[in-house]
Amino acid sequence: MPITDFGSLKAAVAARAVRSDLDALIPDFVRAAHDVIVNRLALCADLTVDTDTVALPADARVPISVWVDGYPAAPLTPASEAQMEGLGAGAPQFFRVDGADLVFGPTPDASYAGRVLYKPVREMFVDDTDTNTALTRYPFLYLYGAMAELFAHVRQADERDRYLGLFTAGIDAANAAEREDLTAAGMLRPYAQGVI
Repeated sequence: MPITDFGSLKAAVAARAVRSDLDALIPDFVRAAHDVIVNRLALCADLTVDTDTVALPADARVPISVWVDGYPAAPLTPASEAQMEGLGAGAPQFFRVDGADLVFGPTPDASYAGRVLYKPVREMFVDDTDTNTALTRYPFLYLYGAMAELFAHVRQADERDRYLGLFTAGIDAANAAEREDLTAAGMLRPYAQGVI
């Protein structure tokens, strides 16, 4: 059974648990994994930047880096509202956060493909049908983290260490993949003295 939501995640943990009397604690084990994931994982999302204000992804807590495919292909610089006044129109070079929106400067003069790397919100699942981007992309992170917590609870250090290793390596691999997605569309562009 694939892990697609909170309910199927709890079922996957229960299927791998060594004891059936731990079922009531499984949401706690998932919560412990979730807290680590939302603090250590960064997610990448595509943006279409065709106005000066673009909504952040619904599950974004805070942006880490913003890229817009223009010239040069590089991360945008964070700036204050005052610093962004009077920039005119052109390829965006700066951004700021205004509530749940990214504001770009200069105002885009065309439609640009962009990406944002962000930390996900901290809200935990409530209903069995609840899911989030991290669970959708990396279901085994949640499984491995919850299993590490379960085996720590029953004091089986060898199994805890095995799942903790998988969990830690999984977070590192996921972060590397998301950062690669952030910069993958940035192409090398010709420059008078070589390639930048």
